[in-house]
Parts: sequence; C-alpha cells; structure tokens
Amino acid sequence: MNAPNHFISNFDGAKIAVYRKTGKPSNKSILFIHGNSLSSAIFEKQFNAPVLADYNLFAFDFPGHGESENAIKPDEVYSVRGLVQTLEHVITSLKLKNAILVANSLGADLVLNSTQISQWENSLLTFSHAPLSVMTDLYEAIQPSPMYAFFYNANWTKENIVTIAHELTSEQDSGVELKTVLARVDSEFRRVFSATMQQGMLRDEYKVIEEFKTPVCVCWGQNERLLKKSYYDNRSKLNFWNSELQIIENGSHLLCLDSSEKFNHVILNFISSI
Repeated sequence: MNAPNHFISNFDGAKIAVYRKTGKPSNKSILFIHGNSLSSAIFEKQFNAPVLADYNLFAFDFPGHGESENAIKPDEVYSVRGLVQTLEHVITSLKLKNAILVANSLGADLVLNSTQISQWENSLLTFSHAPLSVMTDLYEAIQPSPMYAFFYNANWTKENIVTIAHELTSEQDSGVELKTVLARVDSEFRRVFSATMQQGMLRDEYKVIEEFKTPVCVCWGQNERLLKKSYYDNRSKLNFWNSELQIIENGSHLLCLDSSEKFNHVILNFISSI
C-alpha cells in the first residue's frame, strides 16, 4: 500500500490516515474498512486490481492502527461507540454517503452498529464476519481455538504475532508485511475495546442486515480458521445478496489477500447488480 494521500482529524484531534485512488468520476466510490488490529495494507490487492481501476477507491486506518496516530483520548476513541463515531466521521468527511462499503470482520461490526450509516444510501459487502444479535452469539460463531481470544489481549509477544499472522491468511508471502501491521497497533486499543465489548454491541446486527436498504453481500472464505461457517446455516439469508452466502474458494479470514482475484470479481459483480 502506498503512503496515505492525506490525513483528517478525528473527533479527539488525532490524525487519521486516508488512502485514495481515483477512477472515473461518474463511477461509484468504494470504501474499504479493516478489522481488529489490522490496517488498510490488507487491501493492497484491491487498490491495484485492474477490474476495480475504474472505481474511486478509499480506505483509512482506524486510530492506533497503520499510519494513523494513536488516540489522544483512548478510553473514549477505542470504545465500541468511539470506533463507530470515528467511522461515521470518516464517511462524512470524505462525503461517501452513497458508496459501497467493503468491511472486514470488526469493520463490519462497526458499520452495523451505526444508526447513521444504515440511514445513508450506502451498500454493504462484509467478509469474514459473524453478525451478532446478542453477545452470547459470539460463542456460537467462533472456532474452538484460543486464537480468537488473542484479539482481545492488550499485549502480544513476538511469538503471538507470528501465530496470529499465520491464522489470518493461508498465503504467507502475500506481499503485505502482516506481522509489521499487527505489531504496530496501540496496545491500549485492545485493552479498551475488549472492556467495552463485554458490555455488548450497540445494535442487533442481524436485524440491521435484514433491514438494510439494499441486499448485503456476505462473503466467507473456504479456509476460514477463526469463525464457523455453520453459524450461518440456520439463519435467514432473505436480505443477503443473491439470497446466499458467497463462498470464496481458498479464502481465509483475509481472503482479500489470498483469494484476491475471486474476491475482486465478487465486488465487481455486486456493484454491477445494485
């Protein structure tokens, strides 16, 4: 991923790194939203994809991630509510209220927990995400592995980072320095976020999907290691795009990296249909 194009000030005054690649002015804009302890670097293969070259591409790093500054008020900004407010602030600042939002994991949680975004004329594609109606759904959604818990531990060792990077993607030579991305994250982020997450999300995420103005494209990697595909089996897919889960062959939690060509074509087909 190239250096940020510019920075915007978050509501606490800290700088947020923004990435932009201009396509045809008349075409839709796409905003890529990363997940827990990651950065916009995971979307390098979307920013460089020929099939998406005509679209206006945007991404940003959440506070304490990537090239963004650490939060000035971590207890406020790194809370669930603070991260939702940050996302709303970015979308408003970039004037992206009629865009395609492509959200990974926690990024999708934040979209679905915003009362504003669901009222704007945005369309949504999620990947590697299990929408929660209540917090206890999380125990049904995660794989029986200690890996998921690492994302809520404040301090990581070098060994933890190597293990987490391995679990996130099946393509270790993806061109993205994933271990560097993980190591950069402000440890205060996971401390605050995990504490506030125990209080629950702000909204019933499945209900939000069902009430979204346009069908939501829900993508799942065939080789997902953190979450269970079975979580979706007995749940309504009425407002899913094409009324089904989009299974990305050979994709992992970061299918944007290890199954980028297949994923990019799903993005393209989704945009073309709405």
